[in-house]
Amino acid sequence: MNFQPRSRLNQPGVYTYTVEETLAESVNGVNLFEDYTASFTFNPDFVEPFLSATIPATGATGVDPDTCVTLIFSEPMNAASVISDITSSPDLNLNLGTSSITANNTTFEFFPLTSLSFGTTYTVTVSTNSLDAGGNPLATNQSFTFTVG
Repeated sequence: MNFQPRSRLNQPGVYTYTVEETLAESVNGVNLFEDYTASFTFNPDFVEPFLSATIPATGATGVDPDTCVTLIFSEPMNAASVISDITSSPDLNLNLGTSSITANNTTFEFFPLTSLSFGTTYTVTVSTNSLDAGGNPLATNQSFTFTVG
């Protein structure tokens, strides 16, 4: 059986089609016993997102202890996956409930609950569990470091 949509699929999602029992028959003229329904997933976006910039910049020194951490992605992201996936060492103690996200889900600002420790180097990591809006994961874990004070 060939499936040919009437119009080009261009939106990601789960699509379902049904062949009605009276509209399909075998080469011997026998109808289907019952309707046949099948589903498939379509995603036209195969481009993996990446972390295109950070604030503070990777390797930054003299960072203000009251800074926020900003992640800028190459394309719109699934906000829930990014928020649940950001980690840091030592712990930045981010207040994820007050995260600021741009309307197009490319820029995420995270605010620590307390001032960061002077002289401490922090490593922030976003792993491949972070997904873009089309469901594509980051190709690799992406990390950056900065030093406070």
